[in-house]
Amino acid sequence: GEKNENRSEKDQKIEIKRGEIDEKRGGKQKEGEAKRAEHVAKLSEKSLTDAQKAALASAQVAMQSAVDTKNGDMAALVSEYRANMDKIRSEHRTQIDGLLAQVKVDVDAAIAKAKTDCSAGVSSATVKNNFQDSMKSINDKFKAGRESVQVATKAEVAATVDTRKVTAEGTRNMFRDSVKSVWSSFRSFFGKKGE
Repeated sequence: GEKNENRSEKDQKIEIKRGEIDEKRGGKQKEGEAKRAEHVAKLSEKSLTDAQKAALASAQVAMQSAVDTKNGDMAALVSEYRANMDKIRSEHRTQIDGLLAQVKVDVDAAIAKAKTDCSAGVSSATVKNNFQDSMKSINDKFKAGRESVQVATKAEVAATVDTRKVTAEGTRNMFRDSVKSVWSSFRSFFGKKGE
């Protein structure tokens, strides 16, 4: 019903957002490739010795390897992060569905009890009070269960986001270190100190 339509709509929005993020990341990767190619082209225009040409070619290979490693690691990280978030969302929905199913069972039982009491000749005021008490209890139980599920879900999401941030930062740091090493080695062929 309506719940499934809302969930489908949310899932579609998530997929659209993911597509936008992937497109943006792909654009940044292409920009980086273009800048590296431009930098290498400028260096190639200079009159280089054979040793410097070899150093440039070696630096290009090492740089491309570092870029490929970083891009592969980040793609794997994004894939794992998304899978974890999908799992959390699915578990949250399953738990909420379980709570709603229990509400339905409890409401049906309260209605059946009210009907039985009416048939047994219990006063309508007593039946009404008992039914209202049952409904309040059912509502309170659902609210407490939903709150518990939401707190647990938020904690899982926070842990997943933190893990992604730490891992991404580690990947970026390794990439920066690789780039510094590549260019430091390359600059040594030109008699300049690495920056």
